[in-house]
Amino acid sequence: MRSISRGAMRSGSSLDHRGVSHRYGLESQPSSDPNDHPRQDAPAKKKGPLSTTLAALVLVLGGVVILKANTGHSGPKANLARKPPNSAVTAVPTRSVPETSTPQSPAPPTGAPATPAPATPAPKAPPTHDKPGEGQVDFVLDTRPRHTRPAEFRKPPLDRALEGTYITLWLQQVHAWFKSDGDKARAFVQDAKAAGFAAVMTDVPWSWTEREAENDLRFDTFGKDWVKHVCEAGLKLHLVLRANERPPWLEKRDDLVEATDPDAVKTPPCGPTDGSLSMGSDEVVGYVARFFEKSVKFYVETYGDCIESFNPTMNNELEARFITTFDCMRDFSAATLKKYGAWQQSQGFDEVLKPLDRQTDCKVHPEAEDTRFWEFRNVLLGQVHARFCAVVAASGKRCLLHIGEFFASSDRLNGNALHLYLDNPNITDFTMDSNMALTGAASSPSVVGMMTDAARRKGKIIHYEAATERILPCNDEGEFTKGSTSYLEAAKLLYREGIARGLESGVETLGFTNLCKPLAVKEFLGGVPLVDMKTAQGADAAPDAVLYVPSRLFGAHGIFHTELCQNAKRSCWHDSFAQLPKFGVAKFFEGCTQDAIQYSLLEVWDSLRLRHARVQIVMDARQLSDAPVAAAGELVAFLTEPEWGFHGGEVERALFEEAARKHGNAYVARAAPRDEPPAVVTKFEVP
Repeated sequence: MRSISRGAMRSGSSLDHRGVSHRYGLESQPSSDPNDHPRQDAPAKKKGPLSTTLAALVLVLGGVVILKANTGHSGPKANLARKPPNSAVTAVPTRSVPETSTPQSPAPPTGAPATPAPATPAPKAPPTHDKPGEGQVDFVLDTRPRHTRPAEFRKPPLDRALEGTYITLWLQQVHAWFKSDGDKARAFVQDAKAAGFAAVMTDVPWSWTEREAENDLRFDTFGKDWVKHVCEAGLKLHLVLRANERPPWLEKRDDLVEATDPDAVKTPPCGPTDGSLSMGSDEVVGYVARFFEKSVKFYVETYGDCIESFNPTMNNELEARFITTFDCMRDFSAATLKKYGAWQQSQGFDEVLKPLDRQTDCKVHPEAEDTRFWEFRNVLLGQVHARFCAVVAASGKRCLLHIGEFFASSDRLNGNALHLYLDNPNITDFTMDSNMALTGAASSPSVVGMMTDAARRKGKIIHYEAATERILPCNDEGEFTKGSTSYLEAAKLLYREGIARGLESGVETLGFTNLCKPLAVKEFLGGVPLVDMKTAQGADAAPDAVLYVPSRLFGAHGIFHTELCQNAKRSCWHDSFAQLPKFGVAKFFEGCTQDAIQYSLLEVWDSLRLRHARVQIVMDARQLSDAPVAAAGELVAFLTEPEWGFHGGEVERALFEEAARKHGNAYVARAAPRDEPPAVVTKFEVP
């Protein structure tokens, strides 16, 4: 995932880095990423001393430990009760499993040279079954070290050419790396072409385009016309139209920006917004839509077939979700609250509730004040992006949305409207955007496959974009920073395995973002040339197994990290991943901090992949009656406590139970973030 500092390009953090550590002067090492520079018309912020780290990290107040640390986007700021109420489960010691000390790739992409077998022998995977009720095998959660599993995964044939490949070069990088030198920009494009990339992705910032006055759009200022070099080289363009910042002529309109909950009780107080505009304001959306319309018209008329897609966004990480800073839910502006009230009335609710921005307290919140507002926020995301992509569709071009990492407790803040986007015919492309380090440390390459399995749908093109800047950062000269070679093998293993999981799940386009040396891409592909990469069949291939994960499931969770909330500590996917650079809350802990609930889900996904080559993730229980889904050999529902405690949960429950009764080989996997194993799987019992 990517983050945008004000006036800057994406830094690639999965979570916004302006969390509690910033408020208390708790800073990491200065970033060398060109995306982390302050905006041109704002003074640089003074960094606080690192000596305050431990003092700012933990405060003990009245027997309650309040952890203050930066997750990379907003904290988390969590109240950690020593004995959380309503919890009968206690923390257990981390499991002790042997890991190899030398990074080895059990399953490199097609065409890669074979690598040595893992040091820990992998037991034979359970037999498979292909039809409901035939050859049934009891679901057993795999307990082997995670890095040994891919060698035993059932893999589909990788026999389909990729739809495309691209590398990003953001406008600020043109300035920072090349000092607006056209020759250097052309050289980068030529290197990208030589590396096998078919396209370049770049951005058109609203605040740098319609800058001086409304309707005064200038597409040749600030070096934005550098994109001509891409088209001249015969490559395609993916243009990100980003409106995450106000242009100067709107700077005084504070009534149009997002707001925090004025009634929220935060310890410490919730920080200010970053000035981002509110999607709940019809006036704002009107301004932005008109900017998109004029930009699409200009670029289509100027560059024609060179344009591959447009990505309209208002997000600071260029993703189709809400902006989050300081562990606060957005948005509580007057316009959004008015729209929320009207939405509740349109849904026929007896009582119009105020939204609740609760503190992160290590509990699940099924209260209507929480789940209803979360649902509305997703509806708003769907409506706004539907309008934006209608603008793109009218031009005859494809509309692409970046989907930040989901199926994690961060969904509470970010939202998760993927199921709504997939239903929209004008939204054609989805970039699964993950650096496989959601909480600041390397998690699991399986994240890429899991996200792809959830987004696969007929008529949609699925991209995977590898964000490299947190693992292999570049300096202001466009060179890899010193010291990165010390963990290069671990980085190569992480990306090679993540890309392999994506290809096995049918990813159709590969992208690399913030990679300052295009020719270095081969290092992440196991030696296979980019042009020779192959992928599995897409949505036309019938699933062997179905994993039902309700889209709203994670929205009721606070931030659940493996180091917090009395959750069990989990080992790194491979022990070499502990060498990789960390950010956010992960900086304060050894090993690999991970999202505890997502970890449980990935364990279930991995276990299914040991028996099935094609797993389909269903987010809406209504889809469980679809013929290909109903015919899958295994049906598993992933749930958390309290079960079905999310908006519309009882309706989803009834639909799942009906499908499970008909299926005959259904299971329920319940997350157990504080226990070992991390999920409890039971056979579905007919109620």
